[in-house]
Amino acid sequence: MKMIDARGKNCPIPVVLAQKAIAAGETAFTVRVDNAAAVENLKRLAESRGYQAHPVGDGEGFAVTFAASGTPTAQAASPSQHAAGDWTVFAGRDCIGDGDRELGSSLMRMFFYTLTQGDELPGTILFMNAGVKLPTLDAQVAEHLNALQERGVKVLVCGTCLNFYGLADQLKAGTVSNMYDIVSCMARSAKVVTL
Repeated sequence: MKMIDARGKNCPIPVVLAQKAIAAGETAFTVRVDNAAAVENLKRLAESRGYQAHPVGDGEGFAVTFAASGTPTAQAASPSQHAAGDWTVFAGRDCIGDGDRELGSSLMRMFFYTLTQGDELPGTILFMNAGVKLPTLDAQVAEHLNALQERGVKVLVCGTCLNFYGLADQLKAGTVSNMYDIVSCMARSAKVVTL
């Protein structure tokens, strides 16, 4: 049986690794994690994909065994209301939330990493105000954005904002854009997710 060691990996990496095993056709495998939150996330994934999840605590954390049991639940199997690519992500800041800045920066990186691992991608990602620091100063986010661009996602970065922050010559991902293009993308989108 395939063993996936996800101990020490932050959310959502254990779930992403399990999703990859499912996509590869694994009918039975075990994911080792070191926290209860990861166990709950893996159990939800298993249920949505038609697997039974059997978590067992051991001396070094938890082992969650996946075993194929049938078809995905109706909610997971049904197509989304809008086709993949029919939505937009808007980043007007360089971290998620109003709490701890370090946590917010980490959450932003994990958000873009998670997008790269999914099947339903936004059509466009827009950066304005302090959000333009992500495709310029954050190498990890820029790497994720470049991977998303390779999969057809359009990344637009506000030129006025780049100039304001003195970052116009540091763009590592995306295309310099303007307010007209950004508003037009929002208007054409089925939904806009703001970070």
